Amino acid sequence: MKYCSMLRNRMLADPSFLFKVGTEIVIDSYCATFAEVQKRGKDFWAEFELYAADLLVGIAIDIALVSMLAPNARIWKAISITRIIWRGILLSLVFFATGADKTMLISDAGKVYAFGKDLRWF
Repeated sequence: MKYCSMLRNRMLADPSFLFKVGTEIVIDSYCATFAEVQKRGKDFWAEFELYAADLLVGIAIDIALVSMLAPNARIWKAISITRIIWRGILLSLVFFATGADKTMLISDAGKVYAFGKDLRWF
C-alpha cells in the first residue's frame, strides 16, 4: 500500500474497491471465454494464444475502467518549492515561444510543450 498510491487512495475512499475489480474481471473473463469457445469451436485450443492475449488485455482494461470510476481519497502533501519552480519554468517556456509579431494558438502551445521552443516549422 505504501508504494501504490492509486490502490491506497481508492481503497480509503471505497473499502470494497478490490471486490469490484475482482467481480468485473471474473464476469468479463467468463463472458470472453464463453464467446471465444462458441466462436472458435474445435479450433479453440489451436488458437489459445490469441484467447490468452485477448483475456490479458480485457483484464487490464477492466482494472483501468473500475479505477477511473472509483472515488479517490486524496492525501494532500505539501508541494515542494522545486515543483513550483519547474511548473513555472515549463509554463514560461511554452509562452515564451510567441514573439511580438506572432500569435500563439493552442496547438502551438502543445507543440512547444512537447518539442521545445526552438521549432522552425511553425
